[in-house]
Amino acid sequence: LGMAGNLADFVMIDKDGAVKKGSEIDYNGAPGGYAADPTEVVNYVSKHDNQTLWDMISYKASQEADLATRVRMQAVSLATVMLGQGIAFDQQGSELLRSKSFTRDSYDSGDWFNRVDYSLQDNNYNVGMPRISDDGSNYDVITRVKEMVATPGEAELKQMTAFYQELTELRKSSPLFTLGDGSAVMKRVDFRNTGSDQQAGLLVMTVDDGVKAGASLDSRLDGLVVA
Repeated sequence: LGMAGNLADFVMIDKDGAVKKGSEIDYNGAPGGYAADPTEVVNYVSKHDNQTLWDMISYKASQEADLATRVRMQAVSLATVMLGQGIAFDQQGSELLRSKSFTRDSYDSGDWFNRVDYSLQDNNYNVGMPRISDDGSNYDVITRVKEMVATPGEAELKQMTAFYQELTELRKSSPLFTLGDGSAVMKRVDFRNTGSDQQAGLLVMTVDDGVKAGASLDSRLDGLVVA
């Protein structure tokens, strides 16, 4: 739904096979869809509050996930923002696997935890324990995760930067990624692999620019498939 701009009237098939509008999809007790146009929505998977995307992946990914897999997880997470409708917002350093060493709220943690290394030598992972006032209850978990998850090096940071550059170029490559108007999204955007028989972990979005979609927005394409 977020990739369709969180539109209140966008119709989709949920995991149980039910046809629902965005406004009928529950998001922590509130409607998941609430916008009339995608330009009313700022989409993100990581922001200044709470842990960085890399730290959250370190927390939540399977113990068997190696470093290369975790880098791809970061890229896929950012792709849902960069290749979806709506205004894309990425936290500073997300393209660099930025870590705050599991610090949840770092406004008072200084440069030691907030540092961003644009030389691609280090992502600031595992540089210390976050403040006990905010994260003390997580110390045991943080310690175990730090022992389990390796620190990314220059190769991983360069790979992630290359992934992000590709996402940026893709978003700029076609106006179909930034429709802007709610009626255009509802006419052109659809999701495949839906319902109760869907393949788990596979998200497929199509954006139509064929004869049934209305005026052509990209003379080079009849549509897009994002998977």
